[in-house]
Order: sequence, then structure tokens, then C-alpha cells
Amino acid sequence: MAWCLGFLASDGTVSLNRNTIKIGLSAKDKEILEKIKIELKLENKITEYTTNTGFDIVELSWTCKEHKDALARYGIIPQKTNYLKPPFALDEEYWLDYLRGYFDGDGSICLSNGNLRFSIVSNTKEILEWFVNWLYEKYNIPKIKAHKDHNSYQI
Repeated sequence: MAWCLGFLASDGTVSLNRNTIKIGLSAKDKEILEKIKIELKLENKITEYTTNTGFDIVELSWTCKEHKDALARYGIIPQKTNYLKPPFALDEEYWLDYLRGYFDGDGSICLSNGNLRFSIVSNTKEILEWFVNWLYEKYNIPKIKAHKDHNSYQI
């Protein structure tokens, strides 16, 4: 579940005026939505559509006040993009799972000039600094600074 929280923190949407929660992904990532659907015991269908620019999308949407309230306890709120906070309500033993879920949503790995590069992006610098500080404290991974990249931050 902590992985699901991290993934929802990065790629999920929580409705402001309704109890609707939604995740939309590239169609090639449909299996992720299928796994989340099983984990959350949802019976909703995964919808598929093509955007007007020709991009194939899959989407999982459900309505549940209890889920919306639970997500808010972990900082996953409506319009979270610019306000996401670290999930301090989550037991620390699950923070790595949360980070893995967040990375699966907003992280990337690439080969650049012969070097393997890992990165995570967010519109909120605070969540990235929390990742960096926690990884340093827990695993002695050297600290790096989150830097501004267009409208978001990146580590």
C-alpha cells in the first residue's frame, strides 16, 4: 500500500469537489493500473482512449470518501502538484516503498554520456529534499541539491 501511496502522490489526481481519485497513464503502462486495481480491490474498469494529439491513454478512476480522507492524511490532496508534503503519518518502515512508488511515477533512469543517471522530479522542492535527507540518514547516500528545471524541481 505504501508503494500505491507513493505512486498516487506522483501520478494520481484527487478531485476537489468530489470523492473521485484518478490515475491516467500511457497505454503502455496499463499493467500498473491493473496491479493497483487488484491491490485496492477495485471493480472499476480501466478506460482506454486516444487524445486529440494521438497519445494512447489508460485511466483508472473511482469514488470513495474513505480513500480520499486516507490519502489526505498522507499529503495526497486535491491540487497536490504544488503542495505535496512528505508522508510523515506513514510509518518510517514503509518510506522506502513510498519512495519506490513515487519513483515509478515521476522518476527516470537513463544512460547519458556513458553514465547511468537516476532522477526524480516534483513541483514541490520539499518532497525531494525529504527524499534526499532520508536516504542520507538511512543509507548514507550522499546528499544532492534539488535544482529548478523549468517549472519543476529535480534531483
